[in-house]
Amino acid sequence: MEIPNELHHENLAFSGGDRKAGTKRLEDLINSSLENDGSLQQYQASLYRAIECLEGAGYDIGRWDYDSEMEYWGGQSYMYSEPITDQLRENVDKELHLVSEYPLGIKLFWGNDEPEITRNT
Repeated sequence: MEIPNELHHENLAFSGGDRKAGTKRLEDLINSSLENDGSLQQYQASLYRAIECLEGAGYDIGRWDYDSEMEYWGGQSYMYSEPITDQLRENVDKELHLVSEYPLGIKLFWGNDEPEITRNT
């Protein structure tokens, strides 16, 4: 999977009104790479390749929490122990977060937005 330049972090995180549409395109791109995986093992292998592509496109994304079928990925804000200041909030708003639910796919969201965990397909 190759992420187009316009969907790289430096182009999408700061794009204002285009961010929502770009995030949806990125989410669809990743989900299309997952949709033919028949087993959890195949799905996870494809998911981890997609996450490597996200990292290659400038997204700082690491595993936060997981069980066998659900995984949560995001940026450095997971590690914040201090209260969220305006500066930290600005950084969090530029973090891409990912929720994966096998076999439904992934959902992407920014910063403190609330994800819709289960995708309707």
